[in-house]
Amino acid sequence: MALLEFSDRLPQCSRCRGNLIMSGVAPQDDEHGRPIHLELCPVCDTGDVDRPAAGLDVQWFANDGGHDESRVQEGSHLLME
Repeated sequence: MALLEFSDRLPQCSRCRGNLIMSGVAPQDDEHGRPIHLELCPVCDTGDVDRPAAGLDVQWFANDGGHDESRVQEGSHLLME
């Protein structure tokens, strides 16, 4: 089961240094046993045709999906895509 924490303060995007929509740690480690850090950035993750789920995830957050507990499964699926 995932543990969610809400915060008004997120780190900067590791790619563009802009403001993140979401920052988290995956429930599994990478192949070297290190935590997998997940970021969702409205600048870096919306226009990439190789990552279409990222744009949908940004839209999910923009439509207040992150504040609606009944939509957690939907958001989890998009995040892992």
